[in-house]
Amino acid sequence: MSIAERIKKAKKESGHFIVVAGERLTGKSTIAGTLPGNTLYLFGNVYESGYQSAVSLAKIRGNEMDVLTFHDLKDLVAILSEDLADYDNIFIDGISAVSAMKADEPAVEKLSKTNVWEAYKIIGDSMRDFIFLCKEISTSGKNVISTLALTPEINANGSLTGLKPVTKGKVVLQEISGKVPIFVTLRLADTDKGETKREMVTLSDSIYPGRIDSLLDDNNPRVMDADLGKLLNLLKETK
Repeated sequence: MSIAERIKKAKKESGHFIVVAGERLTGKSTIAGTLPGNTLYLFGNVYESGYQSAVSLAKIRGNEMDVLTFHDLKDLVAILSEDLADYDNIFIDGISAVSAMKADEPAVEKLSKTNVWEAYKIIGDSMRDFIFLCKEISTSGKNVISTLALTPEINANGSLTGLKPVTKGKVVLQEISGKVPIFVTLRLADTDKGETKREMVTLSDSIYPGRIDSLLDDNNPRVMDADLGKLLNLLKETK
């Protein structure tokens, strides 16, 4: 196989690894319904909810969606290690839930009471492996999307100064920063008609984080409709 053929094959087979962040009620779960094709929606039992809105939106859009619950990180990894050939997209809801699940494991919870730093190391190592697995799956032609909860940071005047990711330990954030090539944030915005809409930030501003590594800043729309199908079409144009 020639170099040109190898490059063409790699581009054809490669999918995308995307993290969709946002505060509560910004539509992190619902946006899964905008994914074209067939999607496997995985959500953390007890920790996450809202997949019903994603399923409803998928039906409206003519997209297919199967839903599975995972009960802990080991269960999630087992699902991701199975044959995923029937799916174009894997949507995981989400990183914050997975992090909390690992922290709530009896052994880790017990360790945190005697050696909190060692407990955080275990959580960090597990999350590092999980994020690496997601990225690895994306290189085989699947789009892997995971949500990340954000919580607002408010100053003494009551103004929003930033958004803080909800995770256990800083290692998770380091792994996201180093291994996730596409990071977008959902937010609510007012329209000219006085209505509220959801939009997706693709390039960071003073408060809302966003980046698409494959796009130069001049080619990044900065803000898009809250539609992963449109984002995937944009990425397709850059290949």
